[in-house]
Amino acid sequence: MKFISLKVNILKMTDKRIPYSNLYFLVIASIIGLMYMLIIHNTYDLGDSLTHYFISKYSWKHPDLFLDNWGKPVFTFLSSPFTQFGWIGMKFFNTLVGIFAAFILSKIIQKEMPTINPYWGLILFCVPNWVLSLNSGLTEPLFALFVLAALYASVCNNHIIASLIISFLPMVRNEGYIIMIIYAGYFILKYQWKAVLLLSVGTVFISVIGYLTVFDTILWFFKTNPYVSKFSNYGKGDWVHYFDSYYYMTGIPFTILSAVSVLYFIYKKIRFDSLFKKPNTMLWLCLGVFSSYFFAHVIFWKFGLFNSFGMNRVLLSVIPLMLIPIFYLIEELK
Repeated sequence: MKFISLKVNILKMTDKRIPYSNLYFLVIASIIGLMYMLIIHNTYDLGDSLTHYFISKYSWKHPDLFLDNWGKPVFTFLSSPFTQFGWIGMKFFNTLVGIFAAFILSKIIQKEMPTINPYWGLILFCVPNWVLSLNSGLTEPLFALFVLAALYASVCNNHIIASLIISFLPMVRNEGYIIMIIYAGYFILKYQWKAVLLLSVGTVFISVIGYLTVFDTILWFFKTNPYVSKFSNYGKGDWVHYFDSYYYMTGIPFTILSAVSVLYFIYKKIRFDSLFKKPNTMLWLCLGVFSSYFFAHVIFWKFGLFNSFGMNRVLLSVIPLMLIPIFYLIEELK
């Protein structure tokens, strides 16, 4: 009886809708993000984090660094104005990325889940390693922001905008090409042929820029890919590594809620009497992007492909997506 009473009280709390305001949300998110920025005094990852920072910082003195394939051109370009102020600028940049990621998450909630208060988007700041990564020079937070932005554009039926965002995703992290395949399939199912074609814009744009300024081949972006080699320099692992990593990066509550929400969605949507109902394309797209990214890394590490190092933190690129099925589960319980 106590458990039932607790559940009722929790659900009642979710019904107390504080009037949502874009400005108020951004103010609250900024306070939380800046607070973390001031109290966290580490780089989260000493190697890649600092290397990205130095590439970004010195790109103004050595413009060739803007096209460094390991440093990621879009990340370097966007972060470079901030890194001119030193490491605090790098932290501030990724903190802003985290703030806007939470904001876009709130807009997805507002658009797709009317019974859930958009302020739930602030829960993103409760994912332990996500918060730590905002105080680093890593590319995972920016990748997550692009993925969320494309998802929001999709749910608003702005397929052209979504396609353009995804087209530049490989210039943030190479896994962007994996996500591009998922979106290509999504646009084909939607008969959005122009959006399919526009997925090439980012690669074509960066290839032409590099060819006109630094490189002697239009294919430089592929030929300088640091992750394409016949053999991995780091070895290989087992099938369960990234399942363990998910728990390590998010903690017990988030892992349990993620598993329950996904299993519930599969149970509800795949059973026979649901086949005749209109599918929730946004949720399928969300899970499609996450699962393709997740299982790609499972395979890369298992077979030692693309210089996979089995790093736990790569999951931060898509972990914010997994809040969305959790919000759907909460909505179903109301």
